[in-house]
Amino acid sequence: MNISITTDFSGHTMAPEPQLRQIAEAGFTHLHWCHHYNTDFMYRPCEMGAMRRLVRELGLKVLDVHGSYGQEKRFWSLREYERQAGAELFKNRAELYCELEATGSLIMHLPYLQVDSSPESAAGQRREMEQALRTLDEVVPYLDNLGVPLALENMPGDTWELLDLALARYPQTGICYDCGHGNDDRFKHNEEMYRRRARLFALHLNDNDGKSDQHQSPFMGTVDWRRVAEIIADSPYDKPMSFEICMKATPFQHGPLTPYPSQTSEDQAAFLKDAHERCERFVKLYETTKQPRS
Repeated sequence: MNISITTDFSGHTMAPEPQLRQIAEAGFTHLHWCHHYNTDFMYRPCEMGAMRRLVRELGLKVLDVHGSYGQEKRFWSLREYERQAGAELFKNRAELYCELEATGSLIMHLPYLQVDSSPESAAGQRREMEQALRTLDEVVPYLDNLGVPLALENMPGDTWELLDLALARYPQTGICYDCGHGNDDRFKHNEEMYRRRARLFALHLNDNDGKSDQHQSPFMGTVDWRRVAEIIADSPYDKPMSFEICMKATPFQHGPLTPYPSQTSEDQAAFLKDAHERCERFVKLYETTKQPRS
């Protein structure tokens, strides 16, 4: 089976060419484009074209594109001009998806309620969700015209309440299941995802210790990988396994956790070699789970 890895395994704001070359050398076949996933950066046509040519040159394929929720251009901002700018940023990532010839989904975060949200925080998140829905009303038809599938992501400690609102309102959208976000000691998500498995469009497979969002490679933390495999196997998902993993919180990272450290090429290569072996281990588990039971 083909395996996809996030482009930002060692940082998400620098030129991606060195990372993409190492990804190809490590044996990965597909990319989850995650550069600038939380910035206001707008890709221009010359940059999109250069990235498309580089991906082709390396023999890679783009699976998913992670859209940006932005900082000052945030599509759920209560400031109207920021919301409008966030809608343009949203559309920019859809255009990037098309230019990179992606075959999976455009993945977006939404406002969300945590299980331990205070009443004040919950009220604020609901106001932001109203703005997010306004933006989605504008952007979803644009995505439909482009033929870009939209996958909305679960978040750490997420009650799924606001995510369910969007899924009900836009039946053509699906879920990006981040099993690391779902591996939260406050509220584990596997069974929530299983109940909604028919809407599974995209995957962010990663591990952690159940206490923080570490984005480790599989089998480094406490994620129930067998149950994750069962959920995917019992869903319509039929694309490459996609791993949103990075060097932080692994033995291969040397230096401060934030901002993303500047790692040596040797450290990066060692991380990718280990990551590919761990990803293959999960793929084998999934394939065993997927086999028809006699």
